[in-house]
Amino acid sequence: MSGTWTVMEDVLPMVAFFVAMVAVLMVPTPDGGPVSRDAKGFFAASIGCYLVGTTTSILSHAGLFPESLSPAITSIELLWIPFVLFGVYSLYSRQQLNEAHAAARTVTQTGQMMESILETTPSGIVVLSDAGHVTFANRIARGVLDLEDDAGACSLHALACTVRMGDGEESADMSALVGETPLQDQQVVLQWPSGWRRILRINTAPMLGEDGHVAGAIAAFVEQ
Repeated sequence: MSGTWTVMEDVLPMVAFFVAMVAVLMVPTPDGGPVSRDAKGFFAASIGCYLVGTTTSILSHAGLFPESLSPAITSIELLWIPFVLFGVYSLYSRQQLNEAHAAARTVTQTGQMMESILETTPSGIVVLSDAGHVTFANRIARGVLDLEDDAGACSLHALACTVRMGDGEESADMSALVGETPLQDQQVVLQWPSGWRRILRINTAPMLGEDGHVAGAIAAFVEQ
């Protein structure tokens, strides 16, 4: 009776471990899902170590397992510890990867939304470098300033025009719009050598670099 009970003590855990392994192997591992194939494999391997141990115990009680192999089986059973640790690490790595991908998608979507807003706003918007060169211009600004009708084509475009501020100050380029002090509702006259000119009502905001110095400016304007 005791021998039968001892065998049953091994059989029941073996059945439980087998069911657990089947359940682990059935966990879906889609790309971008919370569980990776590596994590599933490590957890299944850790359960397999217990299955080896319970199977060996049953064979030993039945007199079918050589005792000389017991140290090797014990070593195999102990492998469940690193397998579980690797599985947990794989889950953590997948979570970090998914979060990074989600953050990247958010940044991309936000960038696309901002680009749509800038291209559809009724005001002209330009981004200026510290030297007053246009590094970005939206659709309205490209039309007013006679830039190429391509948002990326005006990178570092130096406008060959004279900039006359409302107080009479003149500049040979748009660097007059770049400074620590923002401009509010400032009238600006842009005049090209050909005599063609534009009168704008401008607001600006400085852009600071990592060192705290002015690295450029954002200017929004309407034509008068």
